[in-house]
Amino acid sequence: MKKNVIIFGGTGFVGYYLARYLSEKNYQVIIITRKQWLHNKVEDVKNIQYKYWDIDQGKIDADIIQQADYIVNLVGENVAKGRWTKKTKDKIVESRVRSAQLILQFLSHHTHKLKCVINASAIGWYGESETTTFTEDAPPAKNFLGQTCQQWEESISPIKNLGIRLVIFRMGIVLSSRGGFLGEFQRLLHWGIAPVFGKGTQLVSWIHIDDYVQMIVHAFENDSVNGVYNAVAPNPVSQRYIITTMQKVHYFRTIKIFLPKWLIKFLLGEMSQEILKSCKASAKKIEKTGYTFKFKIIEQALKNLLRKG
Repeated sequence: MKKNVIIFGGTGFVGYYLARYLSEKNYQVIIITRKQWLHNKVEDVKNIQYKYWDIDQGKIDADIIQQADYIVNLVGENVAKGRWTKKTKDKIVESRVRSAQLILQFLSHHTHKLKCVINASAIGWYGESETTTFTEDAPPAKNFLGQTCQQWEESISPIKNLGIRLVIFRMGIVLSSRGGFLGEFQRLLHWGIAPVFGKGTQLVSWIHIDDYVQMIVHAFENDSVNGVYNAVAPNPVSQRYIITTMQKVHYFRTIKIFLPKWLIKFLLGEMSQEILKSCKASAKKIEKTGYTFKFKIIEQALKNLLRKG
């Protein structure tokens, strides 16, 4: 019998990959979207359909919730769109907190057969350090993104009181051939530019999109997976090393251009902290649950993605 998975925020690039991987694994997938024109659309890929919800009005079809065996909540305003104005920061926080609260509200007031809820978070939870390896028990950073992640996780945590297994994945930088972090760099590489932020020594905790979606399914299928986990590959590398490796994989003639910290801070304001900071997050906790990474080293990941994309 097919298991039903509801994906909130399933039209983003992580949701795109997750829905198709679940389809291949013979799960029935319902993507909950704020795009009303997608309502009742059936994807060309088997086992995927779309349903509409309205966070502002608190509207969602209760029958959909009652069908679900698993829920994945990926809802969140993009933090990398540009400068963090007050309006942008409010959207970043509210999109995460309000979606979690609405899911919690419906689960509290309707019968369901849910086995597990998986909620996204981010390693923005952690502060900056070139020497510390952050584990899941580290306190949240006092900056905007650290406090946002704390509110994000706290807003979904009461689900545990309903007897539902809750898994929170703190995402690192997700590498995909369909955009995101790599997409921006690929465009510049095609123009012969290989940008390095500051000195480029800041450590980046990354994860291949295939590992992230397979990690989610691993959490579905293993009841022992419970609580907070870093969704990062075991081997973080410097931003400069990522760019150097991309240059090698692309085979294009490119020139490294070092963008000074002052320029990045001037252009991006407060958001520049996340681009310039070192954050080395540990993958040991998820590995102890039996998850085996498909892509452990950056060379493997980039060869797979860049030659694919």
